[in-house]
Parts: sequence; structure tokens; C-alpha cells
Amino acid sequence: MSASTPLSALELREAARNGWPVDTARLNRILAIDAQRGLLEVQAATAWHTIAAELRPGDARANVRTTMPTVGESVARNAAGPDGAPAVTHVASLTLVMPDGDLKRVSRNREPELFALVVGGQGL
Repeated sequence: MSASTPLSALELREAARNGWPVDTARLNRILAIDAQRGLLEVQAATAWHTIAAELRPGDARANVRTTMPTVGESVARNAAGPDGAPAVTHVASLTLVMPDGDLKRVSRNREPELFALVVGGQGL
């Protein structure tokens, strides 16, 4: 598989379970858009400008400036998002790859302590 191929959850699980290196830059996809509820599901290395371009195609405002280039970096550091508010305020839940390779969904209500640790210690 080439380095430019997007990374799947299955590949990520196997890499974690077997101790294989992972090119996290490949985790750069928008997985789902729920326009009705105003929700996106993205992978950690998805760039803010990619999201803006998807939501506002052809709009010059899609060329946003952010303190961190990707969603994951913004969440991990509790940095400001494109609107100036902490990126964490826009996160409903996260799916984590645990050291044993299991996937775990966390949120402010489900596993709140782990959620807080992942979002720069500011998630509660």
C-alpha cells in the first residue's frame, strides 16, 4: 500500500496491535457530513482548509488561517479553531485507538476523564 493511500480503521488497529509504524498524515479524510445536524466526522490529520473547502466550495473564506493546520493538532493542544473559539468546543466525541488496538469512542458524557486527557486536558 502506498503512503498516499488513506489509512483505514482496520489498518490502524493492526498497526497498534503489532507495533508497526503508522504514517498519521494519512488520517486526513472527511468521513461523514450531517448537514441537518451540523456535524462532521473527520480523521485527525484532516486540515481545517479541507473542511472549509468542502463546506463552502468556491468561497474565498475557505482559505482559513488557523494556529494549527489540522483538527487533531488543534484538539490535542486545545488551540483556537478557525472561528477563534477553542477547537475542543466543537468536538462532540472522539474515536481513539487504544494501545491494544481496540477502538474506543469517548465524549464529555462517555468516558469524560479520557476525553479530557485527549483534548489537551481541557475537555470537561
